[in-house]
Amino acid sequence: MKNKFFRAVTAVALAVIMLCTSAPVYAQTDAAQVAAGKVCRIGDVYYSTIEEAVSAVEKNGTATITMIANDKIETGKEDGSNTHLKIEKACNITIEGNNHTLTFENGGIIPTVTGVTLTVNNLNIHDEFKTGIQSMVQGRNGATLTFNNCNFTSASDAGKWVVEKDGKPQDYKLFQINNSGAKATNMIFNGGSISCALTHTSSSNIWLMMFRDATQKGSVEFRSVTFDLKDNISGIYGMGLNAVTAITGTTALSVKGIGMGACSGGQFHIADTASFKSETGLMRSDVAGMDIIVTSAAESAFGDYTAPVMKDGATLRVDGKSYGLRFTSEMVASNISGASVSYGTVVTKKSTLDALEGCYDHWFFAANIIGHEDFINIKAENGLTTADNKATFNAALVDIKAENVNAAMVGRAYAKYTYSTSMMNVYVYSKLDTEKNSAVYRDVVLAALADVKTTADSEYTTAVEAYPVLENGAYKWTNATVYTRYGSKQYSELKAVAE
Repeated sequence: MKNKFFRAVTAVALAVIMLCTSAPVYAQTDAAQVAAGKVCRIGDVYYSTIEEAVSAVEKNGTATITMIANDKIETGKEDGSNTHLKIEKACNITIEGNNHTLTFENGGIIPTVTGVTLTVNNLNIHDEFKTGIQSMVQGRNGATLTFNNCNFTSASDAGKWVVEKDGKPQDYKLFQINNSGAKATNMIFNGGSISCALTHTSSSNIWLMMFRDATQKGSVEFRSVTFDLKDNISGIYGMGLNAVTAITGTTALSVKGIGMGACSGGQFHIADTASFKSETGLMRSDVAGMDIIVTSAAESAFGDYTAPVMKDGATLRVDGKSYGLRFTSEMVASNISGASVSYGTVVTKKSTLDALEGCYDHWFFAANIIGHEDFINIKAENGLTTADNKATFNAALVDIKAENVNAAMVGRAYAKYTYSTSMMNVYVYSKLDTEKNSAVYRDVVLAALADVKTTADSEYTTAVEAYPVLENGAYKWTNATVYTRYGSKQYSELKAVAE
C-alpha cells in the first residue's frame, strides 16, 4: 500500500513540476534558438524564416506558428520585384506574433490557393515599399483572413515617386481583394492599427482598400481599428454587387483623399460608434448602385439623415383575422434632396441576438438587404401615417407559433433613402436597446386582457367572468365579472395564448 501511495504522489508531483516548468523551458529554448538564427517555431520545430514555417504546414493541415523574433522578407531579386509571403496549400494557420515584427521590402501576405484560413494575432507588419506600392494583404481564392490586434505600418522614408504605368497614372492599394471563384474572400481587422505615411506626385490614388473589379465577391471589416493615414490616401475602391465593406466598433476612419471611388454596387456599413470622413469628398462621381447602411450613432457620416425612434416595447395587434405584436416607430421628416424615403422594421428573437454577443448590426443589415431566416424584414406599407412633419409607422408580427409565445422579440426600425438617379440606397437604423425595444407575446396578450372595466361602455362591451391581474410582477387570474373591449371569440382565443 505504501509503494502504491508513493507512486501516486510521485506521479502527481511530476505532473505539477512539468506544468510549472514548461513555459520557462520553452522560453529558454526559444532564446537559444534566436541566438542560432531562428525566428519562429511550430511546436518544437524551429525555422529560420516564416516562409519555411508556412511551407512546412501540410496540405489540409492545421498549425500554429509562434514568432520568437522579428523576421524580414527581402526581394531576393536583382530587379527588386515583389516577394510575398505566399500560402500555397489549403490549410488553417494561426500566427502568434508575440508583438514581433514581420517586415516586407516590397510585398505582402497572399493565399494563392483555395481553402486557406489564416489568423494572425499580435503581429506588427511593416512594408518598406522600396520599389512601389504592393498590397500588404491580398485576399484571394475564397480565403478567410483575420488579423487580431495587429499593427500595419509603412516606411515613412519611402519617398515620393510618380505612380504611373505606360505614362498613365495608376491606382495602388494597401489592402486588396483579388478574388476568383464562387466562394467569397473575407478579411477582418480586429483591433490594432493601420498607419501609412506614403506620398506620391502623380494624379493617381493610393487606396486603403481596393476590390480589383466589380466582379469581386468578398468582404472586409475594420473593427475598432486605429487609423493614421497621411498625405492623400483615399478610402475604398472598386466595390461591386457582391462586395461588403464594414467599419464597426470604435473605428474612426478619416482620409485626406477621396472616400470612395469606382463603386458600382455592394454594401457599405458603418455600425456601432464608428465614423468615416474624407477631406476631399466622400464619393467620387463614379459611385452608384450601392446600399449604404449606418446606425443612428454614425448617421452624420453620409449627410444629415434622420433616424427613426422606436417606442418602448410592443402592443397587441388585432385585425379580425390574426393576432400578433405591433412595434411602433416615429421619425421627423428629413430634408434630403433627390431622395424618396420609405420605412420598415426588422424583428428577431432576443435569444438570437444574445448568441451574437453584441455583433448585432451586420445581421440586421443582412436581413434588410439579402434576407436571413432568423430575421424578418417588415416594410411599412399599410401601417404608415404622416402628419405634422412626422412619420409614424407600425410593424406587425402575426401568427406567432406556440413555441414562440414566451420568446422575447426585438424590433429595430429603419428609414431607407432612395436616389433614383444614382440607384443608391442609404439605410439609417434606429438605436438598438435589446431591453426597451423587445416584447414577449404572452406578456403583451396578458396586459391586453387585463385592460378591463367593471361597468360596460361604448368600447368595453363584452362581459367576461375571469381576467388577469398584475401582482408583484406576475399576472394572476381573478374570477369576477368585468367588461373587455374584445369580442367573446377574440377574448377566448387570446386567453388560450395567455394560459
